[in-house]
Amino acid sequence: MLLPAAPADKTGWPWECNSPSIFSSSLAYPKISIVTPTFRHGRYLEETIRSVLLQGYPNLEYIVIDGGSQDETVEILERYNQSISYWVSEPDRGHAHALNKGFARSTGEILAWINAGDFYFPQALHRVAQAFQTFSEIAWITSAQPGRHEPDADAFTYSMPGFSRTFFMAGGYLGFEAYSLGFIQQESTFWRKSLWEKAGGNINETLRMANDFELWKRFFAYTKLALLDAPIACFRVHDDQRSATQAALYRQEAWSCLQRKGNPWLALAYRLYQKLRLHKLMTWRAWLKPFYGENIQVIGFENAEKNSERWFCEWQKLL
Repeated sequence: MLLPAAPADKTGWPWECNSPSIFSSSLAYPKISIVTPTFRHGRYLEETIRSVLLQGYPNLEYIVIDGGSQDETVEILERYNQSISYWVSEPDRGHAHALNKGFARSTGEILAWINAGDFYFPQALHRVAQAFQTFSEIAWITSAQPGRHEPDADAFTYSMPGFSRTFFMAGGYLGFEAYSLGFIQQESTFWRKSLWEKAGGNINETLRMANDFELWKRFFAYTKLALLDAPIACFRVHDDQRSATQAALYRQEAWSCLQRKGNPWLALAYRLYQKLRLHKLMTWRAWLKPFYGENIQVIGFENAEKNSERWFCEWQKLL
């Protein structure tokens, strides 16, 4: 794909694309619709756009919804106008409303959103499409290797063992809590449009922050979350981040979605374990097995002869 030249001072992905293509003649390439909501994040937007477009995915619908920014956002969108399926810059009612506007225009079989500032790793969309096509029973999927980019540091990935519905309902994927195993990374999560429609076909606009968390709860009501053993996307930490400046509100809204006020006993037990240094002697997370001990679907791949990829699926027990 011919894109505008990257700024002279920008190097590496996604300013440059040096990764080999993994085009497969046997893949039907289902249409993937990706929405980017943005407002006054022009300084981060171009990197996100390039990480989507440089995927080289042949059946991509990319939609950008801007809330009427007065920064460089419109200039960037005009520069990439030929490669973006649809974009608009006009006042809206906030992040959730922007997402609903974008998804209302989407026509893809597979859906996702990525915020301005975050970015996809190379070949991410090909991996996602292959997983969905190979395993028809999968309705939504996320990465076992989520990425994170701290200021003045290189991007890195870390490992997640999987996500169970039971532990989700216990608040086990709220990274604010001491006993949490992290978050379900929103930018690394993709789902079929059929699941989206079953779950209501919308983002909850009554919430200001925990919109993704509330959507995951609705998805879990229908099916388990599969895990793709490959990096998909990277969460960028920056000063203008809503999740950083309004973390307390996210936490409050998430617990409200679960109809709980938190689990102080688990948090207290973890702090006690640390104070007594018992966590050095035994695996404290074994206490969580009644909440977390479910089978999950793990999707991986192996390199076979001539660098072709053989995909496999297995069910494994968490913990």
